[in-house]
Amino acid sequence: PARAPPAPPLPGLPQAALHRRYRWWGRRRQPPWARRCWGGGTSARRRGPGLRTPTRPSSWSASAAPRRGLGSSRNWRRRCAGRNGFMNNPMEYTTLISAWGKRRSWQRAIATLLEMPTHGLAKDLIATSAAISACERGGAWEHALCLFSGLSQDELRPNLITCNALISACAKGRRWQWALASFAEIRRLGFEPDLVSFNATLTACDRGNQWRRSVSILEEMKETSLSPDRVTFNSTLSALAKGSQWEQAAALFEQAEGLGIRPDTISTNALLDAFRRAARWEAAVLALEAARRRGGGPGGGAVASAEGGAAARPDVISFSTAMGACKNGGAWQAVLALLHEMTYDQVKPDVISCNTAIAAWRLGQQWQAALLLLEDMWQQGPNPNVASFAEAVHACEVCHRWETALQLLEEMGNDGLAPSARVYEWAISACEKAGSWESATVLMEEVRSMMSSEPQPPPPQQQQQDQ
Repeated sequence: PARAPPAPPLPGLPQAALHRRYRWWGRRRQPPWARRCWGGGTSARRRGPGLRTPTRPSSWSASAAPRRGLGSSRNWRRRCAGRNGFMNNPMEYTTLISAWGKRRSWQRAIATLLEMPTHGLAKDLIATSAAISACERGGAWEHALCLFSGLSQDELRPNLITCNALISACAKGRRWQWALASFAEIRRLGFEPDLVSFNATLTACDRGNQWRRSVSILEEMKETSLSPDRVTFNSTLSALAKGSQWEQAAALFEQAEGLGIRPDTISTNALLDAFRRAARWEAAVLALEAARRRGGGPGGGAVASAEGGAAARPDVISFSTAMGACKNGGAWQAVLALLHEMTYDQVKPDVISCNTAIAAWRLGQQWQAALLLLEDMWQQGPNPNVASFAEAVHACEVCHRWETALQLLEEMGNDGLAPSARVYEWAISACEKAGSWESATVLMEEVRSMMSSEPQPPPPQQQQQDQ
């Protein structure tokens, strides 16, 4: 039997106290006086002695209300409840679970699903699929697997939507093994994978650095009647890039037009990343120029895409990745040329591109230019980080400028940046090359004090000896 409700609040009880006292009253049927106190609407007129209707915050608007899902936690059940004030059918529970999923509150979505049997309602497949989707949005792949495995206990047969939600949850959790197992479960249940199934599985393989399985799944998709889209293309291309398979990535990029896909910025960045990992700076420069032409030419606007929207021009990530390929290939002049092209295309450099340019000046033994670029970052942005100072100190070490290296270490302390052990190593090397042994000794003492002040990891537990 249900517990007897507590006595109604006295007239004049503050609204905050009423909320604290009956915040979780929605778990059971609400008495009429509670429904009157919690009524809806934005009106401020009284509904009972001493009680006011909760008002909607002024920051809400008609366009912002759908993005907040069910709104505040005060009336989330009332919005899904029927006219009698409580939920009495599975459709209302499914609506509530989906709303919690949109707010990435997977714990409350599961709790709402588990409340259905306590109210005499059997868990159906639609409500369970909504709970699995909520776990997918919240990144709780373990709970999504538990809900999926519990379908057999509830005598429910999964459908394609349920399997796709489970694959997406495993992909977000970087569990490519479970994603492949769920993908195989689709055919075992007698269904045919759709585009969502293939894309979710390819995303899981991409995040798990499984480029061979990505290629295999793409070939399997070509044997069906499905047509790959940009998500399919970009996921496979990214997996090939992470596997340092730049030749296969370039070949797949050339097949984009045959597949009816117009490469976008994400596609270009994935291809450039493959060239960067393989230090193929010539191919990276050519790919970047081709992307600039597809985007309307240098300094031009975007060209309309066949799939709708616009073929975006290369962004700051595209230029930074191409500059990284040139740096890895030892072409420091090409790095500086791309930095100039960024200004011409009205793309503002970020800290990664600036650090790559400082490293290029180091390769060219131009320590003055590296310091000038570091000074421009101070004045115009972006703000330099530890990697920026590290590259500048390394440039001074290559050119035997130990005084400047020590000044950079001091500037790092003034900016609140803690030099790493690698930065100290380069500064000590600069002092040794210049014959300044006293400064090198002082720096070594600072490194020792820094290492001694760092918290040491706890010792491993001693194994018990066999008696």
